[in-house]
Amino acid sequence: MAAYKAMGFAVDLGIRDIMVEGDSQNVISILECMEDSFSSFGHLTQSIILVGRACRSFSFGHVGKQGNGVAYRLARHAKQGPKLMVWMEEVSSYVSALVYAEIPH
Repeated sequence: MAAYKAMGFAVDLGIRDIMVEGDSQNVISILECMEDSFSSFGHLTQSIILVGRACRSFSFGHVGKQGNGVAYRLARHAKQGPKLMVWMEEVSSYVSALVYAEIPH
């Protein structure tokens, strides 16, 4: 669901080269094959692929949870925060702090 919403948002913004990363190897594998899926989320994968075809390029990649700490914490924050938060020109101080914490010092 997050990948579908993110791709739709990117297309709405006029972004035509999209890479979606996720920590579910099963979902990423299905999306990379771009074939019909009979899984419980098959309808979402087909919707994602349809949105992707409106792009100049789109791809999918698996990133383990340990390599995706900022996204994981941001997703948890989104579940607890307001319904919609968008940063267009500046990165929020919350995100900056998450990224800084991941940099080896």
